[in-house]
Amino acid sequence: MRIRHPSYRVNGKIIIEYKGTNINPFYCSSSIENVVLYSRLEIYHSTNDFVLEFKIQDGTKVRYCVSSKNIYLEENNDWVFFEESKFIKCEILQNDGSIYFLGCFSFIKFLDLGFAINETYSFTAFFDKNSNFTGSLIKELSHAKLI
Repeated sequence: MRIRHPSYRVNGKIIIEYKGTNINPFYCSSSIENVVLYSRLEIYHSTNDFVLEFKIQDGTKVRYCVSSKNIYLEENNDWVFFEESKFIKCEILQNDGSIYFLGCFSFIKFLDLGFAINETYSFTAFFDKNSNFTGSLIKELSHAKLI
């Protein structure tokens, strides 16, 4: 994968809620993690995108592309595109002090036991609007018609 250096990155926090699987929809858990928002990250020669990068409960790193709605998981130090991933929603909200990304996604995970499960997650990522780069981020998100 060839990645052009992003114009900037913003650090924040993310609350991730695991909503269960297609075989066990009743199990839920939440965690709070660090999240990085990259501006203009190019992945696999695709168009530049806003990318949220964070860990889910099992330690897997996820890259969620805000504009293209693609999901990449890190496997063996490489980013793998999940064609079976399903973007459910993503909203971008702001108030006087913060900018928020609220979303849901799911993807099919293949297990060593020979079958696959569909895992579902929801998330709320939040970033301080008073950081140096968040003002530029808001301008870019507005220009891309995401907020």
